Amino acid sequence: MIKLDFSNVTGGNFEPMPAGDYKLEIEKVEEKTSKAGNPMLNMTFNVVDHEEYEGRKVFDLYVLTEKALWKLKDLFVAIGKNVDGMVEFDPQDLVGEMFIGNITIEESEGYDPQNRIKTHKKLADDEIVL
Repeated sequence: MIKLDFSNVTGGNFEPMPAGDYKLEIEKVEEKTSKAGNPMLNMTFNVVDHEEYEGRKVFDLYVLTEKALWKLKDLFVAIGKNVDGMVEFDPQDLVGEMFIGNITIEESEGYDPQNRIKTHKKLADDEIVL
C-alpha cells in the first residue's frame, strides 16, 4: 500500500507561457516516428534565466523530412552547428545546448493551448556558456 500526503504539493500549472523570447536549454532528445511514419526528434527544453518561468518545460517536434528540415536547420544555426550540405550528428550531442527561442501559443482543436518554438536565435556573445 502507498501512502501519500498531497497537502503541501504545489504546481501543475499547465497554462502556456506568454508569447515572447525565452532562453532555452535542450534537456532531452528522443528519436521517434511521426503518425505519418516520418522520422522525427521529440525535444524537451527548459526555460533558464527567467524570473517567473525558470524551469518550465517546452516540448517541440522536429520532423526529419526535406519539407520540414528548415526548423531543425534554424535550431542548428542558433546553436552554432554545421548546416553545410550533408550533416551527420548524434541527437544526444544536442542536450545541454542553449539558444533564444521565440515562443508562441499554439491552439489546436481538441487540445489545450500549448507553447511552440516559432524561431531559434543565437545567444548574445556574453550569454554563451562554454
